[in-house]
Amino acid sequence: MRVSVFAPNMNVLKISCLLAIAALAQACAAQDATMTIQGDVYKSTCATAEREALRQQVSQAAAGHQADALAALVITTLCGIDDKANETVRQASVIPLKLTSNSTGSDKATVTTIARGSLHAYASAVWNASVEPGSNAVSVHFYKNEACIETLAFRNLAHIWRLVAIEEACD
Repeated sequence: MRVSVFAPNMNVLKISCLLAIAALAQACAAQDATMTIQGDVYKSTCATAEREALRQQVSQAAAGHQADALAALVITTLCGIDDKANETVRQASVIPLKLTSNSTGSDKATVTTIARGSLHAYASAVWNASVEPGSNAVSVHFYKNEACIETLAFRNLAHIWRLVAIEEACD
């Protein structure tokens, strides 16, 4: 009877491949997803054409200040689906990072400090993104679901683009 020392490793490899395929399928489904808000249908910001349009808007808003780096960071933050994307978001965020939440019917905003370990990419669950250049930051606005609009603020600090604030407004 022959016993292969590679058999256990092959099973691990098969499981790893299946998990990678499942993650890719989930990402593809999210990128093709649409969302309807008040009768308007939006494609995922991470669909190919929308992602390229976002990349161009971000590059223009960066006004030549490491525009490609900011575009890559924004695309990774919104569309990344893996641990590498999550780590990129964590490393690009200032500490402490504040989340300001506003809800319809509430006069008071809630401010929460987000722990670096809980930060993650949005995994393609974003729709109708737009970019707003500012005097010291570039903001990206998007729907994260039917009830909430989220804004991410990126600032160039010491020649490195950082995620410096998150705001959300929900109905």
